[in-house]
Amino acid sequence: MDVELDSLITQLTAFKASLSTQWKPSYEYYVDNTTLPRNQRIAAAENYIKSSSYMGLFAAQIQQVKNSLNRFNRLLDASTFNDKDPKYTTVVYLLNKLYDEEYNESVRNLQQMLMSQRINGIQYDQKMKEISAYLSSRKTSLSDLFVTNKPNTMFPINDEEIAVLEEFTTRKISSVLFDSDKEDWSKNSSIFHDKIYRNNMLCFLVEDDRNNKFGGVMYDTVIDGNGWTRSSSAFIFSLIRKGILKPKKFVIRQSRGFDFEDRDIPEEGAFVLHRQQHEFLFGFGGGCDFEVSKKGEKSSRCIPGTYIAQLGDLMDDKYFNTKRVLVFKLN
Repeated sequence: MDVELDSLITQLTAFKASLSTQWKPSYEYYVDNTTLPRNQRIAAAENYIKSSSYMGLFAAQIQQVKNSLNRFNRLLDASTFNDKDPKYTTVVYLLNKLYDEEYNESVRNLQQMLMSQRINGIQYDQKMKEISAYLSSRKTSLSDLFVTNKPNTMFPINDEEIAVLEEFTTRKISSVLFDSDKEDWSKNSSIFHDKIYRNNMLCFLVEDDRNNKFGGVMYDTVIDGNGWTRSSSAFIFSLIRKGILKPKKFVIRQSRGFDFEDRDIPEEGAFVLHRQQHEFLFGFGGGCDFEVSKKGEKSSRCIPGTYIAQLGDLMDDKYFNTKRVLVFKLN
């Protein structure tokens, strides 16, 4: 961090010297040539502003300072909010717990108001949407504040993989919400569940022991903490196939495919989050397009049916051993 800070100070000092010696305030008047067509007059005026602007004169130096400042901020975040620090973990989960308690109390109050006929069904539904959106925004803000946003040299996937995921999602990856290499994902642990439940804008990436990377994306809020969340915008994808980057994206089927519960509408089985006592962690697709088991439990499985993927698109077999699970927050 000292190296980054010294570099930033050096660049700012040089920038200050350049400003004092090269930039002189100009009070000259701009003369508009009214004999020219309007489009040429506009272009001439715009070029004058660009050539006279300190942003144009010092664009390279300004960008260099911005890049150094961003690197320093990321290093500062990484050293300040260490997700291995027990105090960090405690305060994050405490806030999540308090947010959930507040939400549950609001739901109970609404239910009592509905039963006592102080509000009608339409008002109840509207209020439920409002408090669910409010909770989701608070959890999103918590993730953005505390989850370490590390530079790509420390990021769990490379720049090329990031570029593919951001193209698939049309969103930027802002942070790592969950990393199984650092956090507990075994049966009876609530860490994964607490981070995913009532959260949204999530990209799940799974790595197996055969050099495959694949996953799924949920833009909608995960509203069921022990079951299925409906979504028409969710999709699954293949990123790495047998160690080679071969990105493919698979959306939800328009008509019913294979589904364990025989749902008529495929999007009803878009995503499942399991409770902490369950042997599985999460999954995409009612036919278990892929479902990840918890650490130390039986094999994970892949039986495409809800999404348009075919057997073999994500991995070699119907069953796989999970090596790593990552969840990225999108913005």
